Amino acid sequence: RGNPVGAGDAALAALVHGHLTGQPWPDRLRLAAALSAAAVRQPVAGVADADDVAELAALVSVSEL
Repeated sequence: RGNPVGAGDAALAALVHGHLTGQPWPDRLRLAAALSAAAVRQPVAGVADADDVAELAALVSVSEL
C-alpha cells in the first residue's frame, strides 16, 4: 500500500511526476485520472494501491484534440 493521499493530491502528484519524467500529455492525464480514482476506491480512503492504479489506467482513454 502507498501513502495516504486525497484524490486531488494524487492527480497533482501524477501530473508533476509525468512532467518531470517527460511523459506525453495524454499519459500524464491517464495516470492522474487512474491515481485519483484509486485513491477514493480503496477501503481506506486515500490509500492508492499500485495494482488498482494499473487496472484503472488501462480503462482510461485520453485523446488529443
